[in-house]
Amino acid sequence: MGFFDNILKVTKPEIKSEKEAYAAIIYATMAIDGEISEEEVHDLIEMVSHNKMFKGTNINEVFKTIAANYKAAGSFEKMVEVAIPLISEKNKDKLFVTVVDVVLSDGVIAQKEKELIEKLKIGLGIPDALAKSAVEVLIIKNKE
Repeated sequence: MGFFDNILKVTKPEIKSEKEAYAAIIYATMAIDGEISEEEVHDLIEMVSHNKMFKGTNINEVFKTIAANYKAAGSFEKMVEVAIPLISEKNKDKLFVTVVDVVLSDGVIAQKEKELIEKLKIGLGIPDALAKSAVEVLIIKNKE
């Protein structure tokens, strides 16, 4: 940490496990519009509680940590940048599809959401064909 960082108390997110990284990326997706509602937090907890990775985990504690890390990151870009390297190969596809589902759930894709999906596609090494299929299927799933 640099001289000014110490004075200004600038911190960076500390994501310590794949569980935290996975949850952090989903959290950043939900918070991309600048806020995260209680309903979104509830949906997020529900979403990850069905993932085998989180079995036996106190999900509320994970999200307290994630919320603090998001504040430290200051942006969804920084949060995602720190979290991506902790995602294992076996979970990359699932995480990408989950994020696309979250983004498409309201039927509107904002520019920041497009940028996030592209950043994740590249950062997670998702092939174009899989990304295209995921988007197509989830557009159908989330159609009203």
